[in-house]
Amino acid sequence: MPVSPTFKLLLAVLATLFGPQPVSASMEPVRHLPQSTHIPLLLAATETLGGEEFTAENAASVVRKRSRGRVLSVETVKQEGQLFYEVKVLLKSGEIRIYHVDTTTGGIQ
Repeated sequence: MPVSPTFKLLLAVLATLFGPQPVSASMEPVRHLPQSTHIPLLLAATETLGGEEFTAENAASVVRKRSRGRVLSVETVKQEGQLFYEVKVLLKSGEIRIYHVDTTTGGIQ
């Protein structure tokens, strides 16, 4: 099965975002980001993922890798006319965090 260029681009973006990062002595670890902070996840800025729809399974996979937690549930939610996946995750610290994933772009909020 051939791998599409879009999929290769997606893998490169994910490797860049989630791969090893240089650490500065002046940097403090981020323990919690306020809900008002939006963290866009670049997924080739298209409505599709390798020629397929961005599904709830894709959203769970992206959030699982980003949070390094255990996905507890994924629900499709419509708020203010916009559809998104609400992904509930149990973090290693024991905290439960909810991520909102855009159903069109895969951007995480």
